[in-house]
Amino acid sequence: MLFQKHCSYCHGAGGEGGRGPDLASGRFQHARNDEELFLVIRNGVRGTEMPAVRATVDEVRALMAYVRSLRVRGEKTSSGDAAAGERLFAQCAGCHPAIGPDLRTSSFRGAAFIRDSIVKPEAEIAAGFRAIIVTAKDGVTVSGIRLNEDDVSVQLRTADGALHSLLKAGVVSIDRSRPSLMPAFAGRLTEKQIDDLTAYVMGMR
Repeated sequence: MLFQKHCSYCHGAGGEGGRGPDLASGRFQHARNDEELFLVIRNGVRGTEMPAVRATVDEVRALMAYVRSLRVRGEKTSSGDAAAGERLFAQCAGCHPAIGPDLRTSSFRGAAFIRDSIVKPEAEIAAGFRAIIVTAKDGVTVSGIRLNEDDVSVQLRTADGALHSLLKAGVVSIDRSRPSLMPAFAGRLTEKQIDDLTAYVMGMR
């Protein structure tokens, strides 16, 4: 009950991962032991989307016990061919990690999350990687990852890694309707290729 109340929105109803990491694998990026797991739940993780859980000490320990019990389902993997996936990844390496998330920690999210991100990347966009299209009064259009924005200016990084800072006084519009620069690969890759690519990303460190 506590998990459904505090954790399921990000980690999935069964801990299978989603916005937050897959907890059923038993492998935690910020918790190598029970003491660290307690602190992650109680205090959150600074610099990430993991907040502190408002719960008593006993409730946190109950959450720990439930999270540990999820491991009986075993670590989630992909049935794909990682070697074949590595060859496919050549078309991804130009963006990751230049203007896309560093995928070396993606395995903590689980195979299902990685597969969904390949097929429909706009379903869940990593913090700090939302895309915008800025059109200036002189007709120039710049699309990229929004780095910063205030009432005066907007800064973004384009696909070639270049940084752009534009004053809003010279901007006609800012289009936020396509929040991901990553194309959806549904229909571009076969089911096997998607499984292969998933397997390769799962093994990245």
